[in-house]
Amino acid sequence: GIYIMLIGIIIVLVGPLGMEIFEIIKRWVCLN
Repeated sequence: GIYIMLIGIIIVLVGPLGMEIFEIIKRWVCLN
């Protein structure tokens, strides 16, 4: 729960770039 909120805050602060990073993180997690 904490991590999801932190990711949400980062996305709001960073904007589109945050979304790109989030997608990369999701892919990395799926691959590993």
